[in-house]
Amino acid sequence: MYDFEVEKVLKWVKGSDAKFLLVQAPDGLKPYLSSLLEALEERGITVVLSGEHSWGGCDLAFCEAEALGIKHILHVGHHGPVRFKISGFNILFIPGYAALRL
Repeated sequence: MYDFEVEKVLKWVKGSDAKFLLVQAPDGLKPYLSSLLEALEERGITVVLSGEHSWGGCDLAFCEAEALGIKHILHVGHHGPVRFKISGFNILFIPGYAALRL
């Protein structure tokens, strides 16, 4: 139903040597993330899906990631802010494109 750019995410994870990943998404997209989460877990990545609400690209789950000792955040469904820098975190923003069926 949605395209979450799985190949792009897997390339980023491999390139950044992520072993633990916090995935953050708006509530409406969370039910559709299973294929993305499974693809990550199949490659040995420990994935934590944030249970918090997400209101946009400027609303990142830094406190949650920090409390869990996670340095990689995948933010789904929003564009990243233009000016954004938090040391100690590696962040990837991906859109959630609707896959149209005709």
